[in-house]
Amino acid sequence: MIATTMQRIAPPSGRPPEINLAPRDVAALADELSAYHALFAPLFARAEQRRGALCYLQGQLLDLERKTIEPLALALPGGDVQALQQFIGQSTWDAEAVLLRHQEIVAQTRGDVDTGVLIVDGCDFPKQGPESVGVARQWCGALGKIANCQASVVACYASCHGYTLVDRRLYLPEKWVTPAYAARRARCGVPPELTFRTKPQLAGDIVAAVRGRGVLPFRYVTGDEGCGANTALLDQLAAADLVYLAEVPHTTRVWREQGDGDGGGHGGGGRGVGGGVACGGLVAPVDQGGGQGAAGGGHRPRAGARHARRPAGAGGVGGPAPQPGRRADAQSVPLQRGGGHPAGDAGLAVRHALAGRDGHPGSQGRGRLGPL
Repeated sequence: MIATTMQRIAPPSGRPPEINLAPRDVAALADELSAYHALFAPLFARAEQRRGALCYLQGQLLDLERKTIEPLALALPGGDVQALQQFIGQSTWDAEAVLLRHQEIVAQTRGDVDTGVLIVDGCDFPKQGPESVGVARQWCGALGKIANCQASVVACYASCHGYTLVDRRLYLPEKWVTPAYAARRARCGVPPELTFRTKPQLAGDIVAAVRGRGVLPFRYVTGDEGCGANTALLDQLAAADLVYLAEVPHTTRVWREQGDGDGGGHGGGGRGVGGGVACGGLVAPVDQGGGQGAAGGGHRPRAGARHARRPAGAGGVGGPAPQPGRRADAQSVPLQRGGGHPAGDAGLAVRHALAGRDGHPGSQGRGRLGPL
């Protein structure tokens, strides 16, 4: 018998930094960190708030497995646990103003009109305790399994000048907005008016907020399958005249040709009401035989049936709803597994909105899909 010992893996925040820094480099960083903090200092009205902000900023950069208030404060010279708890939990300061200032700095140092991209993704972190808002047994990406954790949606800005995080939303599980959790919401300081929002909705809220502030220049949005499989989010991005690139499940059903009419919210080649994706000129390899799932490869939608029920396909993904202007005999077919992808479980949904820009051909607002 071979005995194995499972080593406990620390969360990403508790692992040593991967950047190789010499002691002299760290000494120089202290002055740079103070200068960075000074950019935000005017947003804190009281001197103790400014001190608390600097302590918290310094603590987040320490090599600690648990970066909760107590171990963080005790690891700092002259750290005051009670003062730092008061700053984070009770002190009044405008988090949105801090976020806006951060985005202004990112725009100055990383912003680029031509290459700016907003990347939206989920971020989960293990968490326990009745006082932690949003904690529930749910998928935890950091652990790769279902566990007690907090979940969020974050946005990263990337350009030819670099990348950094720029916005975030905490995901509140649906049970947290029920009457049974009213007392817990009050203890955790959840605003009474807060309602349940899905993760794709939170991603859409972030994109709308970043665009609404008008600070960061970008015209591209990318996301994983959680974004690409949500047609409402893709329609929101298209309506905002943004170019998107997102994964979709390999079971997504697609139109083999563009329609001639104006349907689906993406010009002539968009998705129908039921959420199908148009392949257009970038047709992926498809199975034209029996197909996958109940719908098969020969599903023929009825013309003009805007709210036709989507047939169930492999993995529970239905076929695309018919679109006005599409031929009655147009076929919807399953996307073949991407041969170049290790898991072979996703394709890419791409919205081309480059017509008339820099000489790029194509139809404005058409959704297309191809294999990885």
